[in-house]
Amino acid sequence: MKQFSYIILLFLALFAGGCGEKEKPVKAIQLSYVSFAPGATFVEIQMDRWIKEVEQRSGGRVKINTFPAAELLNSTSTYDGIIEGKADIGTICTAYQPDRFPLTNAVSLPLGFPDAKMASKAMIELFNMFTHPEFDEVEVLTLFTNAPSNIMSMSPVRTYSDIKGMKIRAMGGAADVLDSWGAMPVRMEITEVPEAVKQDSIEGIFTSLDVMRDFNLAEKYKYITMTEQVVYPFAVVMNKARFNQLPEDIQEIFTDLFREQSEWTASYLDNHIAETVDWAAETQGVEIIIPTVRQKERMERAAASLVGDWAIAGVVHGVPTEEILATLQDFTEEEL
Repeated sequence: MKQFSYIILLFLALFAGGCGEKEKPVKAIQLSYVSFAPGATFVEIQMDRWIKEVEQRSGGRVKINTFPAAELLNSTSTYDGIIEGKADIGTICTAYQPDRFPLTNAVSLPLGFPDAKMASKAMIELFNMFTHPEFDEVEVLTLFTNAPSNIMSMSPVRTYSDIKGMKIRAMGGAADVLDSWGAMPVRMEITEVPEAVKQDSIEGIFTSLDVMRDFNLAEKYKYITMTEQVVYPFAVVMNKARFNQLPEDIQEIFTDLFREQSEWTASYLDNHIAETVDWAAETQGVEIIIPTVRQKERMERAAASLVGDWAIAGVVHGVPTEEILATLQDFTEEEL
């Protein structure tokens, strides 16, 4: 009888334990991600893809809330905002702060990168080789560039002299190139471009051709001059303390995406630009101008002087400019 009673009691104890409260689901880690770029641009598209990958690979343990189009921090306040903890993650374009990122911005020198793929690889190589002290206060999640810059304009730029005195939007190294060509670079954030185009306060824009379609510039800019010049460098950075608080397996997800995200972004952008050029020419009546060999050589000679001027410093953050240029120039050939 005693043995029977013991079995009953044991059964009831097990039953009671099984009927208790179910284990509560783990609360997702909430992170904020800011960007200065509008939603239609490749900067936002790469952000959406990265977020999707993180949320899927973490099994929903990470939830990322976005603040695009400079809703929370703009292009020049994002870096400090991330360091100060105003947001967890943010995208910056280092060309917007040339004095702050002299080593990184070597990527935006007129070195002849053929596309975003090669330029982005060069940027990562530069970062890995010299572990940029410019990013000591943050965790770098990925790096990439846009594609080589071309001129989109209201009036045609067929010769070297056509560009002289033209008011064209550009930033960083691209603005320096325009200046070397005798143009009047207008430095403004990309978010200001649509209104500037509408108000005719600029005559053109000098950047990669994705913006032709993403900002619908083809309505007013009926000419593209294929200069294939400098790129703009971008970085996605995270508050270092916040990164260090993450579980180790979540950190590994972020780390695993570092190079993969860069390659995905470059591939997306190069393909998107090829489609954009076809769209502009075939459906929007945009004329694609290919400069003659002589005209292109004149442009390249003028721009090349900027490389020499930059190299005169001799050392940037303790790294010889010679080494920096040699590292980048390894990625200027298409066949690599």
